[in-house]
Amino acid sequence: MKKILVVLMLLTAVFSFASDFIISTGKPYITTNPVNESYPDNGGIMMTDGNFRFMWADMVAVQKPTETSNPEFTIDLGQIYEEISYVAVKFMLSKPSAVKAPDSFIVSSSEDDELYIVEGMGTDILEPVEDNKILTMYFVPDEPITAQFINVEIRRSNNSGWVMVNEIQVGNGPLPQEILSALPVLDTSEKTYENISLGKPYLVNPASSEAYPDGGVKITDGKFAYSWADMIGFNAPVSNPTVTIDLGEVKNIDMVTGHFMRSNASAVPIPMCMIISVSDDDEVYYEVGIAATWDPPAENEKINQIVWKNRGEKITGQYVMIEIIPRGKAWTMLAELSVFSAQ
Repeated sequence: MKKILVVLMLLTAVFSFASDFIISTGKPYITTNPVNESYPDNGGIMMTDGNFRFMWADMVAVQKPTETSNPEFTIDLGQIYEEISYVAVKFMLSKPSAVKAPDSFIVSSSEDDELYIVEGMGTDILEPVEDNKILTMYFVPDEPITAQFINVEIRRSNNSGWVMVNEIQVGNGPLPQEILSALPVLDTSEKTYENISLGKPYLVNPASSEAYPDGGVKITDGKFAYSWADMIGFNAPVSNPTVTIDLGEVKNIDMVTGHFMRSNASAVPIPMCMIISVSDDDEVYYEVGIAATWDPPAENEKINQIVWKNRGEKITGQYVMIEIIPRGKAWTMLAELSVFSAQ
């Protein structure tokens, strides 16, 4: 990584909040992946020390170009908070130094450090995106989160550069004006949706189990009855199943749904979530969101629907890749995936 002395001396304009809003400062955390030895997490405190200057000494290399795994950080807030409203990752962007932004990060929460709930995904950046800056990728939940432990998985789908992080922040309570003014205006108007994936071809990787095979039509045929014959199954796959749907042409993408079986009697849980990515050329994909909401709430011995909705941005693509995150080492039974465009 090329170090530039001029860059080392730069400071970035950052958002500062009231001292009682950020509750993660000084709190302990653990990480699942060791950081790169060239830019280590000295003392295991740098992610929550409150310092996020544009200086190499303040940053941790969480991914280098040859790494494909996604680092995770779990912060212990010390007590249960009931109004967690903000999670952010502060990172360096420096093209001259081959340092890129994360694609996204996934937020999960827990009250006991055992049962974790996927809350959502951060993809938006708070500040104007400029090179040679510290930027803030953030997540604001629709409803406040109650938790003591916050897990952040930093994702990068294209391992073409370094990812340098110097702070993870968790906020509790009403959002400060600095954040509110940066949030996109949500489109809350009533919409009708057209299923633009109905009957469209797709690829599944890895292939489903031979016991519940896919004939190349089940996932987009519009059928999701509570019937084993209508579903394909994955039995503790070694990698997360992905389904890539070819819409035939570039289209507006406003909602993605998945229909999965939940059957306690058959030891079939619903998945944790689905990660949605889009592409125009089936080569370069961009993560646009995560489906983590079951609508209505999931029930046993039923086909349940998980939903991701576009919050008002213009998202387009010909190819939609849906990564399914299974729940533990068990069967995942998929009945249908659907991509919708608002009318």
